[in-house]
Amino acid sequence: YTFTEPAPSDLSTSTLKNLTQFNREWRKGKQPSDRFQLLLSMTEVDVLRVFHAEIGLGLLGEIIEVIQICFCEDQTEKVCELLTALPKCGRFDLSLNFLSQKEKLALKSILDRVSSYLGLEKVAELSTQYQLD
Repeated sequence: YTFTEPAPSDLSTSTLKNLTQFNREWRKGKQPSDRFQLLLSMTEVDVLRVFHAEIGLGLLGEIIEVIQICFCEDQTEKVCELLTALPKCGRFDLSLNFLSQKEKLALKSILDRVSSYLGLEKVAELSTQYQLD
């Protein structure tokens, strides 16, 4: 057996075991780019583990705004993974109720940007899950 050093992305998510730890790291990130890097470091499994009970009040909107501000085309696959994972989290529908009009517009903008990658059918499905219809 040989020990293999984990990739940096594996290390960055290994400490995010729950919502409390995520919130601590999220608040440490003063700039949107810091918070975006935290999101990029998370796999779908991490998202589902951290937010299994709920996405904290207002946090969904913050996540959407950070993605809109920082998202570059070369991160499309990762952003799509996040957008697909979030609706599977606990109390997601409740979190949607607290999105502002600005956050909903930001989400529509993000979905428009990823539509060529995801395809119209998947974008329509996400639009329904995020109640943008």
